[in-house]
Amino acid sequence: GNIWIFSIIPNSKGIQSETTMDIVALKDTYVSNGTISSNYGGDHILNVGDGPFGDATEAYYYFDFSNIEEEITKAEISLRLLERPGLAPQINFTVCLIEENWSEYTLNWINKPNKSQVIGYILFNSSGTYEINVSSFISGRSNISICVFLEKFVDYEGVFIYARENFLLYDGSYDFNPFLKLSYMETVETPGNELNIPSYNFLIVIVLISILTVMISKKVVKKL
Repeated sequence: GNIWIFSIIPNSKGIQSETTMDIVALKDTYVSNGTISSNYGGDHILNVGDGPFGDATEAYYYFDFSNIEEEITKAEISLRLLERPGLAPQINFTVCLIEENWSEYTLNWINKPNKSQVIGYILFNSSGTYEINVSSFISGRSNISICVFLEKFVDYEGVFIYARENFLLYDGSYDFNPFLKLSYMETVETPGNELNIPSYNFLIVIVLISILTVMISKKVVKKL
């Protein structure tokens, strides 16, 4: 007779689990119309709005998430804003998408990139962490760049925003860093969905051989 070998193919999809990742800005800086050719890429604090010397300032952030292959379900940019004494208690900042390339250590007021569409606002009223939802701007991208600024410059409306260099805090905390918070669905393998296929094939062959042996033995007995 013929010997048939059957294979068992397990379901190896696993369990879908939501994973969250915080990605620190890859580069950030600010520009000032009071010092149009100066660069502040290495500063720990970025100025936005009315600068310390009455100048208009804008902050730029760039986040790279090219290592994330899964489909992103949610994305938020988290910035830590710090109140400047003597300035307005409530300020409305605009957040724009930046589509052009820029360099952290050469960017200044003269060569700053053009602003693209508005993606959100930050209504500042006290020192703390503020989040901008950018979920609808992530699709098809491997990075995102933004500018935080005042659409209409007003005296005494300005804040500090912590830069990525602020990871060197006294307690080693990253809480004040500019983050891109990503949520995505990840497949998690579980013990129940990992089968040893070669072992199962071998077991089936043994069972079939045993059955055939019994059948042949019965035929031999009948002939006798």
